Order: sequence, then C-alpha cells, then structure tokens
Amino acid sequence: MTSLKVDAVRASDVYAAWGNIIEGNKQPVGLAGNDLVDGMALALLKSEWLAASAGVVPFVPLPGGGKGVMTIGGALAEPKNAWPSEEARHLYMLGHRTAASVHASVNALRVNTPMLPITSTVNAPQWPVIDDGTEQTPLVWVVVAAVGILASMATAWYFTRTEETRIQADADKMKEQHAVGVLSDLASAQLQKTGKIDPNIIAAIRTTPSSAFNAWPYVAVGGGAIVVGSFATYKAMTWKKRRR
Repeated sequence: MTSLKVDAVRASDVYAAWGNIIEGNKQPVGLAGNDLVDGMALALLKSEWLAASAGVVPFVPLPGGGKGVMTIGGALAEPKNAWPSEEARHLYMLGHRTAASVHASVNALRVNTPMLPITSTVNAPQWPVIDDGTEQTPLVWVVVAAVGILASMATAWYFTRTEETRIQADADKMKEQHAVGVLSDLASAQLQKTGKIDPNIIAAIRTTPSSAFNAWPYVAVGGGAIVVGSFATYKAMTWKKRRR
C-alpha cells in the first residue's frame, strides 16, 4: 500500500496551469514531479465525481457536512450497463487514459525545456461541486493507493526520488487532461441536476481527441484498479496555507 498526501491548493494551481497551455503545443514543458502528481490527483477526482454523479459509485458523507467519493478508479470494472449513457462511460475512461498518457510522456528535465508557469488560483478553486453548489475543497487529501495509474505515478522515480525533482511532460497531453476535466465537471453537474448529459456536452465528448496511448496496462484488472481515498475536513482558516 502507498500513502499519498496531496496539497489541495497546489493541485488546483497546477490543474489551472494545464488549462492555460496554448492549444496545439506539441513541445514538452517542465514542472516538479510532485506537482504533476498533485494535479493528476485532482484531474482523476473529477472522473470519480462523474462516476458518482452517474450513480455508478456512491457518494459518501464527509466530516462536517457535504459529500465526497472514496475511490479513484472504482468504476473501471463496472459494466457498461451500470452507466446512464455510453458517453458518460467514455468520458470517465478518457480521464484515466489521458492520465496514463501524461505519465508515459514523463522524462528528466532538459536544460532547454521551459518550465510551466504555475500561479495562485486561490480565488478560483477547481474542485468539484455538489448539487447544492457547495464546493468540496479539502485542505489535504490522503490517498492509500493499492495499484492503478495514480499509484503508478506516486511510486514513479520522479515523485519518490525527491519532492523537488524536475521533470518534463508533453504539454498537449496535459492540455487534454484539463479539457477532459472541464467536460467531466459539466457532465457531473448535468447528471446531478437532470440525470442526463446535455446534448452539447455529448457532442464535445465525441469530438475530444483521445490519446492513442493504451491506458489499460495501468488501470485494468491486470495492472490494478482501486485507489482508496480519504478526505480531511476543509478548514477555512488554513485555506491560504501553502506547501511552497
């Protein structure tokens, strides 16, 4: 088992930075290895929120109120008929596939590779919302990882060698991960509100480019699927506290 502590504020910053990458950028960009894992934890949480909103996995109550999800990858083994639509399942799988693709693109940072600008997004958090509009933003998210793509990243050389290991990854894949997360948020909100996904969102899902990288060695049963997560209660007084 692997215990992974994620800085929720930093994860939001990194995820937002992926969205600021210029469309069509085929060059690698640099960032800290632990930043990649933090950002990916948030990106994959969006996929799990989608699965919970679709009723495929349950929401669970959080300390102090609200609700959250308890697995990362928990819906991977669920059959197609457990999903309200093929588009919802495809979007969920796309989130994991793209995460595996980002992970596969990681290399040691080269001298001439530009660093990804990461700035504060305290005023615009990226965490999912529940159907009453309340954002669930835990200060710390601790993941007890069995196996799966997030666990693979948590035990990768770029994360375990040192927290400040500098790496590079493909910018276009991180941009796609952000796009998938945005669609997942929109689809989750629609499912919570109406039980269906808006046709415009479905059209966007169908046209989202899918990485050719095969995610299944990382997320299918053969490579393991389940990552168990637990949430610490969000504390407003410590919201601005940062790791770096």
